[in-house]
Amino acid sequence: MCAFQALDLIGLKPTDAQRQALRSRLQADLTGTVAFTDFESLIRELFKPQLEELFGTHSSSRFTSDDFSSLLESPTDPPPSLSDSDDLEEMEKLRKEHIEALREIKTLQEQLVESQRVHHELEGELTKVKQVYLTCCKDPIKIQFQTTTCKLCL
Repeated sequence: MCAFQALDLIGLKPTDAQRQALRSRLQADLTGTVAFTDFESLIRELFKPQLEELFGTHSSSRFTSDDFSSLLESPTDPPPSLSDSDDLEEMEKLRKEHIEALREIKTLQEQLVESQRVHHELEGELTKVKQVYLTCCKDPIKIQFQTTTCKLCL
């Protein structure tokens, strides 16, 4: 879940300055994940007035991490479940597409190998034809005894 989606879930609408502060101060790891404690601390700092207004929290009462976590786990927006038949159908469809793509890759690899083999054979034949041509052009008398007309020299 993106930080801005999380803020939207708890009813916070960041200003452009707050968005910029979030982008510049939150440090994501290689997978793009931000530590919850870092996110929570920055949200408390940047959105303190809005949090107090939204949740009636005053400086004398403590808004805990559990409170913050429970807000992000909104009952009106349950997390997607892999047990849903639609999700299972989609996963099966993607699995079949993946298998088909792997088969096509294998077929294309085989075609490439065959194409390279034919290319190599044709290069060999071309080399032989060039040698015959050079031989014909160097010794025209030999050509007269072999055939009446050298097709390569015409």
